[in-house]
Amino acid sequence: MSFLFILTICSVATSAPPIVSLANLESADANVFASGMMKLSACGYLCDAANVRSVINAGRRLWEVDDQPPMIGNRGYIKIGGESGVKVKFFEQKRGFSFGFEHDDEHDDFRSSNIMENDNRWSSEISASDKQILTTSFAELSDLSEKVGTILLRRLGLDADTIRAIIGDGRRISLARIFHYFGGDVGSSSNNNGDGDKEITGSSPHTDWGFLTIVLESDDENYDTNGGLQFFDDSTSAWVHTTPSPGTVT
Repeated sequence: MSFLFILTICSVATSAPPIVSLANLESADANVFASGMMKLSACGYLCDAANVRSVINAGRRLWEVDDQPPMIGNRGYIKIGGESGVKVKFFEQKRGFSFGFEHDDEHDDFRSSNIMENDNRWSSEISASDKQILTTSFAELSDLSEKVGTILLRRLGLDADTIRAIIGDGRRISLARIFHYFGGDVGSSSNNNGDGDKEITGSSPHTDWGFLTIVLESDDENYDTNGGLQFFDDSTSAWVHTTPSPGTVT
């Protein structure tokens, strides 16, 4: 089972995702899950706004270096416009960095058998403290994903052995992705790296792969962080706008 973590640096319907405490998730009403998205509170390290800001600030500094290894095997830097779910229609005005589990020699054989397992491509100029912040965030995101995944699978009636088999070493094939979305009006432009006339957007409509996505959104008042995240609510067939909420993860 794989997890995808998105750290956003920054966007409709009238409703907003429900906010649920991690401690109450297992007993929560089924309606909480109807839209496919929620805000999770009281979840420890990642629900501390100061910790989230330190992670996102470390992410911002990833682009203050000259050495930016391009993404290979889902690890490394994603250039502006380098990724799009619908490339023929959209130019995605964002840049990113993708990283995951820190492997060691013990797992070389397992890694070589799975295309989702690769070595992280850190910049040679990243500070030791920023690397530690980001690797810690990945571990915390993995821990939270496994807790939430376990609760969701228990709600489906699966037993402990089956759940362990499903979640297994999921963190080894999971990713953390830090994206910087650039401001500006959404529209049509020919000035997008030679891609011709396309609609400029932050991220084109898409469905994340994997089992679970956790999003940390910046709410730092010192930056233009007006959110921008939207999701399609299957229960209402409408796009819902969600704004950063300190003390929660999405």
